[in-house]
Amino acid sequence: MSEFAKKHDDVFSQIDSKGVINKKTRLLMVLATSLSSAYQPLTQYLFKNARGLGISQQELDETVALVNAVETSRMKFLLDTIAKGQGQQECIS
Repeated sequence: MSEFAKKHDDVFSQIDSKGVINKKTRLLMVLATSLSSAYQPLTQYLFKNARGLGISQQELDETVALVNAVETSRMKFLLDTIAKGQGQQECIS
């Protein structure tokens, strides 16, 4: 087992565990989570090894697009919240 795999054993054991969600979906969920949290080492590992893990380029592209959509929505919400807060501050002053 590589040093990287040892450090992330908890993640990989969850991916390999038996459950209702299949392994490929678990991998894509981990990838989406690592992308959205900007966890570069795990993201790079998953991208580098995607083919060997059974993930197609199309699935990678869709996962990245979904994460991007969520992040864009989050930023719009944040900016809207800030703008509303600043407007309220101007009315109070």
